[in-house]
Amino acid sequence: MDFAAAEAPTRLKPEGASEGADKAISEIREQLEALRKQRDALVREQAEAEARELARQEEAERRRRERARKQEAERRERERKEQQRKEKEQNERERKERQRIDRMREESKRIAREKARTSTKSTGTRTGTGTGTGTTSTPKASAKPGAAKKPTRKSGSSDGWGGLLVAGLIIGVLIWQPWDKKDDDTPKSSPTSRFTLSSTGGASGLGTSGSLGDTDSSSSSSSSSGGSDDTEPEPEPEPETSSPEPDPTEDAFKAVSYGDCLDVVDTGYGGRTRYDWSEEEPNTAFCGYGTRVKVTGTTGDCASGVGKATWSYYSTSSGERTVLCLTGQYHQGDCLLAKHESNNVISSIAMLSSPNCTDRRVPAAYNEILVVTDLYRATAGAGAEVCRHGQYDANTYWSTKVDDGATMLCLKAYD
Repeated sequence: MDFAAAEAPTRLKPEGASEGADKAISEIREQLEALRKQRDALVREQAEAEARELARQEEAERRRRERARKQEAERRERERKEQQRKEKEQNERERKERQRIDRMREESKRIAREKARTSTKSTGTRTGTGTGTGTTSTPKASAKPGAAKKPTRKSGSSDGWGGLLVAGLIIGVLIWQPWDKKDDDTPKSSPTSRFTLSSTGGASGLGTSGSLGDTDSSSSSSSSSGGSDDTEPEPEPEPETSSPEPDPTEDAFKAVSYGDCLDVVDTGYGGRTRYDWSEEEPNTAFCGYGTRVKVTGTTGDCASGVGKATWSYYSTSSGERTVLCLTGQYHQGDCLLAKHESNNVISSIAMLSSPNCTDRRVPAAYNEILVVTDLYRATAGAGAEVCRHGQYDANTYWSTKVDDGATMLCLKAYD
């Protein structure tokens, strides 16, 4: 509608037409009022829409700020926990270092006391026959000129006693023979264990353990291997005039704590009677998939059983033996070295090995690679028959119990 025309002054028609003109004016005014109301409604709707959009944007901004604040708080919390973890690890390292230094100091003091005690005994031996209570006598008149002066002889014959001491030390060294001293690490449990067999047709049998025999003395003081406590006490180190030389391998063993996991495995090249570790010294690692060995004790009183071993190191520098008690960790998909006999019996498994499942060559003592298919809570009477995946599973399974008999492993040959 043309508002300009509607607002223009109304022209009066000749008399007789005033009523029609008034009516037309009233209609126009009503239309104008309706248009104003419509315009006002549009303006209100537009204002309300703009207000809603502004509120939506403000709400989105508030949520964004809240999300950013939460993320920042989580990041600070992670950094705080990481800092606490690092500080805890640093404190633990410092504590172990202090303990190591204290042990070295105590050892130095013990060596000094031993040296002093040995020196005191030696002095007492040399002078014992010449000591006593008496009066000091004045020298007699000097001998006559030209008289021959007889050699004096000390009481107790210290030269003789010194010779006896040297001879005793030589005999002791010959008996001890430190150059032939080896780290006696006879395993409490060999890398083998016993297993139940379940065949496709439902027959079952019992695998026999490999010949254990006598464990070889496989390491000297500069190396280490899995084994048990010593059958003989360690010899006392000879008294020294200085502190013992640092031994990095001994430090690495002493740095390990209960509950640590190690990045070491049994290579299998020690055969079925001896562990052959993949590392010369222990290195801690994250306890999870891919880590086979976990430390269950450092006191030397290690338990025996399937999947358990003892790794010890004797240091000629300090004269001390450090012992680590180890146990295996197992996950679905892990692979183990095994000896598969011709009658479908698994006679041995290297329970702390961790070969590549696709390896084509294995150590001479083994000829098979088994894969862990399942882990179950061990129950009385349960065997390898529970390892089948349905009635149409034609695979041959073996089972063995670990974790002191609490867990049953299901194994089959890796395809």
